[in-house]
Amino acid sequence: MSISYLPTGWISICLENLIKDEKNAIKRGPFGSTVKKSFFVESGFKVYEQKNAIYDDSDLGNYFIDQEKYDELRDFGVQPGDFIVSCSGTIGRIHKLSSNALPGIINQALLKLSIDESIIAHNYFLFLFRSNEFQSKILKETRGSAMQNITSVKDLQKLEILLPPLNEQHRIEAKIEELFTKLDAAIAELKNIKQQVKRYRQSVLKAAFEGKLTEEWRKDNDIYKEWEEKKFNDFCKIQRGYDLPLKNLIDGEYPVVTSGGIGGYHNSYKANGPCLVTGRSGSVGNIHYIDVERYWPHNTVLFVKDFCNNLPKYIYHYFLQFNFKSYSSSTAVPTLDRKQLYNVIVKIPSIHEQDKIIQEIESRFSIADKIEEAIEENLKRTESLRQSILKKAFEGKLVPQDPNDEPAEKLLERIKAERNK
Repeated sequence: MSISYLPTGWISICLENLIKDEKNAIKRGPFGSTVKKSFFVESGFKVYEQKNAIYDDSDLGNYFIDQEKYDELRDFGVQPGDFIVSCSGTIGRIHKLSSNALPGIINQALLKLSIDESIIAHNYFLFLFRSNEFQSKILKETRGSAMQNITSVKDLQKLEILLPPLNEQHRIEAKIEELFTKLDAAIAELKNIKQQVKRYRQSVLKAAFEGKLTEEWRKDNDIYKEWEEKKFNDFCKIQRGYDLPLKNLIDGEYPVVTSGGIGGYHNSYKANGPCLVTGRSGSVGNIHYIDVERYWPHNTVLFVKDFCNNLPKYIYHYFLQFNFKSYSSSTAVPTLDRKQLYNVIVKIPSIHEQDKIIQEIESRFSIADKIEEAIEENLKRTESLRQSILKKAFEGKLVPQDPNDEPAEKLLERIKAERNK
């Protein structure tokens, strides 16, 4: 970390001075052709993959090599306590192999680091590596593109790290863990509230289409007529979208609507708005309401061709609580066949009551929207707070110093002397 002063007992040191005094303590994975699936066996030495680093889990993956292949690739070997770093795709994620991790090797997408714990505490190093400032040091842009890559092993070894006394490192990591535990509890509570809001939305929709939200309104307006029962195909008429060459998804005037939302623009159109679609293949039941004049429904969706004199937003809200997935195929890629919906019975109120139902739903949903916005803002703040904690930690401002701690410089001199014996 770069600060204008060094706290008492701290030193600035290159990463290469923190790794174990052994061959291959810092090592990039082998060439891709070195580790082939044809080498894998049912059990033996584990082949660690990028997902182990990305998801911070030693147990993921089930690729193994035998003793002979391990002996051949021993330079890339790892064991419990070693760090592995992702070097391709999602770059810079780090994981410390757990105490019960299987011995094995890293694949081509990983970097291995074996840290000397007599100099730097493992968890202190883990937190340091995950800080924004350190991440910015190890990541660089690939020349000629915006794609990032991890810095070379040679450059990585020369990166400067601020090293406190070892006892202070332990106090820092303990304080970080304490504060992060509180943050994690706050995040869990926010996510729990988010789920409650989601359930609230569904309860609102359920009450709406059971007529409960408009009971008082009907009494006040002396309306006692039962809702009319109609087949789904008389409630609204839906149609499968159209094929569209990928090359036509640009420079057009009208949006192309896919199961994921607006996917591009096309120079002609197939339907008039408002746009109400549901995912037909894969993302079955993804509902989108887009207020546009004209649009092109892609073949990944079913779209409402005719609202049958019902209010579009009423049908939209009805769709939100309708279980489309129960009418889809059970294949690997679920597909919704609109014909299976034709005979489903739908209870339909008058247009006036539909309008009132829309108002009742949207007034409640607006409150839910504000709660969810506040949750998202607070979730963002927790991540900022996490990085703020790390910044203070590595500037020497998180825990008090102890004058009795052995300064980092003396620690290194002692370790060096022990190594030279």
